[in-house]
This record gives sequence, structure tokens and C-alpha cells, in this order.
Amino acid sequence: MNLHSCANCLHNGLQYDSIGSRLGYCTLHQFVLRKSDHLTCGQQRRKDLLQISADRAAKRQCELFPAYEIVRVDGERLNGSEAEYLSKDRSLLQETVSATVAEYRRYARIATFAQLRRTPGARADLALASLGRVYVKNCMTLDQKWTTGINLFWWVRERCENETEPDLRYEHDIRYEMPCAPERQLGLAKGSLLMLRLSFLSDVGTYAMQSPQREEDDALVVREASERVATLSSLADDAAEATGTEWQQVRDWLRDVGLKRIDAALPRADYEAIQTVVHRDPLPQ
Repeated sequence: MNLHSCANCLHNGLQYDSIGSRLGYCTLHQFVLRKSDHLTCGQQRRKDLLQISADRAAKRQCELFPAYEIVRVDGERLNGSEAEYLSKDRSLLQETVSATVAEYRRYARIATFAQLRRTPGARADLALASLGRVYVKNCMTLDQKWTTGINLFWWVRERCENETEPDLRYEHDIRYEMPCAPERQLGLAKGSLLMLRLSFLSDVGTYAMQSPQREEDDALVVREASERVATLSSLADDAAEATGTEWQQVRDWLRDVGLKRIDAALPRADYEAIQTVVHRDPLPQ
């Protein structure tokens, strides 16, 4: 996977590394991606980096590629070969998660996320965490309130608790074969999904640290939760430092250490109280 490609972009919730469907979908430009590993644009947001590093990479990306046009990773415009790489025909995306993601801009974003939450499997797991990271970033850009992503935070936390082993099947969820045994590739894919969940939670922690809600929000529960959730900004880095290359090590760390930190940062009672506060205002579209 080319790190600068659409396959490694948060706007494409259908693919990551060797995981996902054969076709990708860019929710930003609203194109079906026939060859996502060979495509990019100036607005790429890298899945493999946490928020602060991803921001730095995004600045470099917009210097190298046009913002409002999808081009090849080598910088060449598609011109007459566009149909080989892209399509506007969303009916190509028939599988349940793909079809849900293809409707991302037709309805309120939270409706898409609620549907992904209810959908089992690795593909929904991938889409929820990937598109969720973009959603929370956009919310922060608009109103500086990390709490607009409070439901997404909780739903990703639910995945961490209820699916400590990602529900990933080799025949269904692997989009290309790597030069290693299938069992090894499946293990690497599970590790990638676990880290993507942790990256989402870490991003929210960073936004809580940056948000003026830590000091200015009129609700005490929000101010106090902002301080605690901010401590999760290092969650993914801490997991990577404490574990090795086997996905089981990440799973065990999440179960024994990570979930305790998450629950200490945002207990259910505080989550429910913040929901009440957030729902006083309209949800972002």
C-alpha cells in the first residue's frame, strides 16, 4: 500500500492496507475508486498517522497534489484513462457496508455511523473508525467541540470491549494477498484494525486537549471529562510501545490496560450526561 494513496486515506472508509472491499469510495470527492492504491489528491488524510502527525503530512500533501482533483500517485492527471480508475456509479457498491458508506453525504452523518454501529464485521469496524476520525476533525474545525463526537467515541469503545478480536474473515475481508501465509496476513490485518480503533480514541483525546471546552464550557461535567479524555491522546502510541507485532498482544493490552484507561477517562454516567448537553444543539451535518 502506498502511504500517500487513497487506500490510506480516512475519506475512504472501505479499505486500509490489505483489508476491505475490492472497490473503494471517496466520501470527499464522491467517486468509486477502482484502483485506490494508485490514486491520491491534495486532501488526503493518512490513516496510519495520529492527528498531529496527520496534520503535518496533510500540509505536505496539499503542496504536491491538487486539492479538488483525484490524480495518480505519480502526479499524472488521469485524462482519458479516468474510467479505468474512477466511477460515479455508486450502484457498483452492492455489499452492505459499501452501500452505507456510498450514502454518507445524502443524510446526516450520524445516521451513517449509527448504521455502521449496528452492522457486524471488520468492514463496518473499518468504516466506523476511519470516517469517524474525519468527522470529529471536521467538528473541531467548525465549532471546537470534541463532544460532538461523543457518540462515536462510545461506539468505538463498545467495539473495543465487545470485539476484542476483530471479526475479520480471510475470504471475505482481505482485498489482496500479501506474500506471506494467510494466517500471518490475517493476524496483521487484525492488528491494523485494533490500532485504527485506538487511533480514533487518541485523536479524540487530542481534540479534547485542544478544545476550549476544558476551561470554558458551561457544563461542569464537560469541563471535567475534557481533562480526563485529553489523557487518551497517547493511547495508541502507548499501545504500540508496549506491544510487539502480534495482534494478540495488542488485544491483551487493550483488555488489561487500555479499556481501564478509557473507562476512567469517560465513565458511562458522564457519557450519558454529556449526551444530554450535546443534544441541546443541532448535530453537524
